[in-house]
Amino acid sequence: MAKFKAITLKSYDEAGLAVEDLYVGRIDAVVLDTPTARNYVLRNERYKSRLKIVGKPFTDEHYGIAVKKGNQKALDLINRGLDIIQKDGTLTRLVHKWMD
Repeated sequence: MAKFKAITLKSYDEAGLAVEDLYVGRIDAVVLDTPTARNYVLRNERYKSRLKIVGKPFTDEHYGIAVKKGNQKALDLINRGLDIIQKDGTLTRLVHKWMD
């Protein structure tokens, strides 16, 4: 952010605190991943009336599922579930519902 001299960065331990600061006017903007922004802004009647999500995503984020090393049973179960929802279209429907 060095090229943007007029921007003062502030970090938060939790996204909800940043959204609340935006809502009450302590800051001018918040950068969040799309699902988190939608969860905080669009699903909260208080925020939805005064805040909006703008712009297009400017990074390509990838999500993962952590499994304890060596827990092959959990890993296989998760992978089977992901395979099923990818093949039957459920994953695509969920992405459109929650992330578009």
